[in-house]
Amino acid sequence: METGNRVRVTPLIGAHSEGPVSYLLQLDQVTILLDCGWDDHLDPTTIQPIIDRVGDIDAVLISHSDTAHLGALPYLVGKKGLNVPVYCTLPVHKMGQMFLYDIFLSRQAAELDAVFDLDDVDSAFSLVQPLKYSQCIHLAGAGGDQAAITVTPYLAGHLLGGTLWKISKETEDIIYAVDLNHKKERHLNGAVIETFNRPGLLITDAYTALRPPSNARADKDLSDVLLKVLRSDGSVLMPVDTAGRVLELVLTLELMWTHAKLGAYQLVLMTSVAYNTLEFAKSHLEWMNDAISNSFDHHRTNAFTTRHLHLCHSKEELLALGPGPKVVMASMGSLEVGPARELFSDWAGVPNNLILFTDLGQPNTLAREVMHKVARARQHESVARMHAHASQPAPSERVAFTLQGRARVALEGEELREFEIKRDVQEAEAQAARVAATVAVPSTHGWSNAMSQPHPQDQASPMETDATQGGQIDGEKSGRTGKWKCLCEGFEPDQEAAGPMFPHTNQMEAWDDYGQPLPESFLASFNQAQQDGKDTMEPDDSEVNDDPTAEPPAPEIPTKIVDSTKEVVVRCAVLYLDMEGRSDARSIKMILQHMAPLQLVLVHGSYEATEALKCHCEKALAPAKVYAPRVGELLDCSSAIAAYKVKLTEEIMSKVHFKRVDAEYEVSWIDGQLGHVPMGERHIPLEPLDSETEVPHKAALVGTVKLSDFKHTLTAAGVPAEFSGGVLLCGGNVTVRKDASTQKLVLEGALSEDYYKIRGVLYSQYHIL
Repeated sequence: METGNRVRVTPLIGAHSEGPVSYLLQLDQVTILLDCGWDDHLDPTTIQPIIDRVGDIDAVLISHSDTAHLGALPYLVGKKGLNVPVYCTLPVHKMGQMFLYDIFLSRQAAELDAVFDLDDVDSAFSLVQPLKYSQCIHLAGAGGDQAAITVTPYLAGHLLGGTLWKISKETEDIIYAVDLNHKKERHLNGAVIETFNRPGLLITDAYTALRPPSNARADKDLSDVLLKVLRSDGSVLMPVDTAGRVLELVLTLELMWTHAKLGAYQLVLMTSVAYNTLEFAKSHLEWMNDAISNSFDHHRTNAFTTRHLHLCHSKEELLALGPGPKVVMASMGSLEVGPARELFSDWAGVPNNLILFTDLGQPNTLAREVMHKVARARQHESVARMHAHASQPAPSERVAFTLQGRARVALEGEELREFEIKRDVQEAEAQAARVAATVAVPSTHGWSNAMSQPHPQDQASPMETDATQGGQIDGEKSGRTGKWKCLCEGFEPDQEAAGPMFPHTNQMEAWDDYGQPLPESFLASFNQAQQDGKDTMEPDDSEVNDDPTAEPPAPEIPTKIVDSTKEVVVRCAVLYLDMEGRSDARSIKMILQHMAPLQLVLVHGSYEATEALKCHCEKALAPAKVYAPRVGELLDCSSAIAAYKVKLTEEIMSKVHFKRVDAEYEVSWIDGQLGHVPMGERHIPLEPLDSETEVPHKAALVGTVKLSDFKHTLTAAGVPAEFSGGVLLCGGNVTVRKDASTQKLVLEGALSEDYYKIRGVLYSQYHIL
């Protein structure tokens, strides 16, 4: 006899830490990997806990497109054999590719070792099954008759296509929600959280549990800072991600450049995939907020068709824009690799410049070190005092960073001579191998040695051989068969051939398949190739290219990779403005109180933030269970309520009348009694009640009605209605309000014709069982 579902959660990485995230959810016999993030160091030891569990994973759910949520996917698929369905939204699919392409190309440009290549990225995303918001996917259970697991994505905000996941099985609802943003932004709507109420388990993060409320004047502060630096002939470096929060910054700065008329200053986006990122953003407007979608639908105005933004893919393209003050958004935000690291090395020593961080970024990176050591990562209320408020080192101070790098340089001197000698020896050996292969080309028309050996009966005896030997002019005749062994003087048949065969060379036709004559140079090349024993019919490049003025290809210059060290002294201003697009501490606490989960698991946040949010939730959400597990700790989050599975008998099913609630569900009221469980059965049979014990049941209202929607319904029915202090006034004598504790609608008023009419309209919004 089965009870409820068994739910277990194991943080693989990202617990009591602000680094990448990955968690293992085991729902009965199905194992789901929730995100598989990595940092910009790409150190395999960081994700070793994920690698150890690759064989147990049945599906992967990706919530956001940045490397902190999907960075390890190419390595797991290409190098560790992960081959399971991967679910995410379409923007996460496309923008996630941009993130991984950019980090690979950036490491390649810096001559750093890559643990995965572009083929691994393509292989990983070939497993992706893109979903739309609210689209349900069923994951089959391990048992034959077990109910399927339903997975549904919902809007999470923060990044384009960002997702919070609802994982359901029977009566068990599990919500996975990390990096939420409930606020509406320039290009994204806020997270959908009002649809979730009292889930069985909520897995969320404590990343911003100690974060103060976001500054309402963030855009004004950003404008003041940029104008101050640009008008002092300085440049601004903004380390950003590849295809995530940078989209919000692009719209913000583009609008700023238009309103403030800053056309004299250059606005640049510099990543390895800048063009593709903007093109994908232009084609995913339906995933953005309502204002952007409506603007395109009604006026065909694309918000990402920019007027002031310059796209650069390398430092050379940036230099081609010319000198002068500019604002450059460059990847990576961690400053560990990419164009941002190069520009930091070049611009940090100029006092008039500014390094502006809009995201705290990954821990244990150069970006974090710069913010903590120079700017102390503090957002200043008075941006006008930026240079005097510990955001720029004093002239007497010397804040320096040692940057390790690798560079490719040409070989010189003795190294070049050794390389040339080794190359000449290899070419000579290769030429000798080609000549040997041409001489010893096996016959393609002969039989095997065993089949080409003469039969013992066909071999001439010594007596016959001696009797038939003589000075033959044209050949030697077999003693027994009387056949000539040589057809003509100088011809020796192939020993592997089935019989004597003359060599044959295909003659090239003088015209092609369309009847056009072929050039003599092509015919000469083909005949020469036949004589040399080549298999190709293509002419050499020298014969195809008849232009005598064409320059020969430049010889390849031998190079080597050397490690380099550079000391960077920071003399420019360094500032952090919070534009991460995450809900602050106060908002997170209100969201958790609204959702009121039965069990709460806190992950992804510093130890201090996680413990602070845990203490708050233990008081505010009592009697809910609150967990803050460490990496590798197994939590058993199975429901404490004993839920038994019952089997409806045919007799009781014949009396059931279903009513359709929406496109997916039908409901019915059933009165029955539990029967005896037969031996070997896992389900309890539900049998109909006796006629003596059967009693009518009270009416049950199924559905959810919002006051705002009910107001429009009343207006359409001819009943005037308006809001006053959160209460809906209907017809002057009747009020409708929502009870805060039960979340039910309460109808109050004097018994009258209006009261019964309004009650009838309200009942019509529900399904009555």
